[in-house]
Amino acid sequence: MGKSVQNQTLEEKQEQAKRARAAKRTKLNQAPERPVVIWKPHPGRQTLFLQNNAYECGFGGCKGPGKTECLILESLRNIHLGNFRGILFRRTFPRLGEIIDRTFKYFRGIGGKYSDKDIQVKLPAWTFPSGAKIMFGHMQYESDKYNYQGRELHGIFFDQLEEFTETQFLYILAQNRSSDTSIRPYVRSSFNPGGVGHAWVKRRYVDPLF
Repeated sequence: MGKSVQNQTLEEKQEQAKRARAAKRTKLNQAPERPVVIWKPHPGRQTLFLQNNAYECGFGGCKGPGKTECLILESLRNIHLGNFRGILFRRTFPRLGEIIDRTFKYFRGIGGKYSDKDIQVKLPAWTFPSGAKIMFGHMQYESDKYNYQGRELHGIFFDQLEEFTETQFLYILAQNRSSDTSIRPYVRSSFNPGGVGHAWVKRRYVDPLF
């Protein structure tokens, strides 16, 4: 006999939500190709963030200016390079799922194919006509950072960086390298005030400005 909703454990609820999202994405993958979505950054912070050529750049502030949208579109910058491997991070898998769902709006229309577990990278990922991949990762627990040990991550994109610990961030940065001379590794992050990482994110990105 099935359990009532009230008696479901948190893990069971998460697994149920995971299956529902997977079914939705399968349906989207099988749908006719979407038209290309034209997106243009707002003048000001969105434009400045996308134009920044530094190795590392953060987009901070309170909710509203489209930081996550910028991060999603920024991840596409190098998909013409067949060996490119980028990865978008959120702290927990359910929140990561929200980002994956949002990428369907843009990625399918430019030829991307999505898999919940890409056979090559063993992660949820989009593969583009060139062979480039945009992957998705999470680190709910501190030790989850070791799941990415030894990977060659060319583009690293942290959404809501304040949810991560500094040690998780630095460990992932150690995987930001390239054996392909045509690919320049770089890091981009978005963040809000507050959260477990408020102090270190402020120290790294905000304090140097003053």
